[in-house]
Amino acid sequence: MKPLSPFEKVISNSIFFSVGTVIGKIVNIAMLPVYTYFLTDIEYGIVNTLTGFSTILCIVTMLSLRASLMRFYGTTKQQEKPIFINTVLCVIILNTFLVIGALFILKDWLMKSIFKGIEFWPLVFFALLIILFTTLFTAYQTILQAKQEGKKYTISNMLYMFIHAILNILFIVILKRGASGYMISLLLANLFLAFFGIAQLYLSGDIVFKINWNYAKKAIRYALPIVPHDLSNNVSEYISKVYLNNFLSYAATGIFSIASQVSGMMSLVQTSLNLAFHPWFNEQMGAGEQGRKNIKKFSLFVFTIYCYFCMGLSFFSKEALFLLAADEYHGAWRLVPIIALGLVIRFIYYTHVLAILYNVKASNFISVCSISGCLANCVSSYLFIKFMGLYGAAFATIAYILFLTVITVLYCNKYCKVDFGLSSMMLSLLIMIAIMGLGLWPDYMGHDNNINFFVTTYKALITIIVTGGILFMYKKQIQQLWILFRQKRGGK
Repeated sequence: MKPLSPFEKVISNSIFFSVGTVIGKIVNIAMLPVYTYFLTDIEYGIVNTLTGFSTILCIVTMLSLRASLMRFYGTTKQQEKPIFINTVLCVIILNTFLVIGALFILKDWLMKSIFKGIEFWPLVFFALLIILFTTLFTAYQTILQAKQEGKKYTISNMLYMFIHAILNILFIVILKRGASGYMISLLLANLFLAFFGIAQLYLSGDIVFKINWNYAKKAIRYALPIVPHDLSNNVSEYISKVYLNNFLSYAATGIFSIASQVSGMMSLVQTSLNLAFHPWFNEQMGAGEQGRKNIKKFSLFVFTIYCYFCMGLSFFSKEALFLLAADEYHGAWRLVPIIALGLVIRFIYYTHVLAILYNVKASNFISVCSISGCLANCVSSYLFIKFMGLYGAAFATIAYILFLTVITVLYCNKYCKVDFGLSSMMLSLLIMIAIMGLGLWPDYMGHDNNINFFVTTYKALITIIVTGGILFMYKKQIQQLWILFRQKRGGK
């Protein structure tokens, strides 16, 4: 078989990642009526508060060793790679038990400061156990990503999504367990996939029962400075939910969470491309001038696709929520365009972070950017939410991402400059904002109580025109992607 070109390689893995991501998001959207009709907005707010906390703690348990796996796996000698993987896994498992043990000791403080009004048993108890199995499953997926095994990654991700969905139907719809049913299904899904992942690694010879302390020191030394960076990003997202709980209610958090989930449809493209982009970026950085040209070319293409999906998602989020969600969640559509716009801007931040992480010395100080952004978000979220309510949470999100992106780009340009085509990205962003404003003004000026056929048709026409323009501009790249996809499907 002819080796794939650099562009084809990243697209090849993106196709695999995309298939799993698309199916996963379809499952999530299909489950939206389950969450909104069988969970009250208060219950959904509680669930998102707990799962958000678990996500943050998973970063602590992982010690950001995900970055070490991504950075050093490719440069480790082939015969040493199983030892490297096993060493990192052992460090993660040991740290996970230490963190969970500390959380149980601090149970009373957690209940008073973060989980006010939530029962420890079973809700908070399950949230703490979920941390263990989510960490193990995340480690497994990171290893697959580092190895650029998009097919295996996709299979495990799809398996997780279907198991979680089936268990949710069982516990929420049939057994009517409410918020506790959601947490039970999440716990069981992560437990099963964690053991599945570890077993797969062992059977494929990717791990051996041997530890190399030099690898452990190297991985930890590289990852520890990144912990505040990863933690700051997730704390910044979580802080809005905490303020909404305090200033408004868990119901407000539930509505904001629905808006965030709909906005998360951006990850249909975003997650799959980012997962393939990271290891490919490291590879291209070592390929000299041509590699950097490939990076710029692909970055501009990806950013345009992000802008296009943001526009489409913003245009039709109202119709989607009116069809899929209960009445109390319908107002969430107004927040979607604001949050989705922030996700587009985040790609600029993401690309420059990759450049910083590639430079080992520069990566030691990336936390300065993240911590600064986190502190700014704490202040902006407090003020925006206090005075603007739900809208404040959305505007605080985009303000945080803008601030974080600016300081990260400045830091990157000073220490490890890479040309991602930033000026062209800015132009695309401004054009997208103008088109979104043109398409959304009838909805924002109107009322929420119904769907207007003429307004929907108007937005559809704008979408068709923009689609034609993008197909014309990127005809060659899209043809390459389609040919590669057909080759993959035909097994050529």
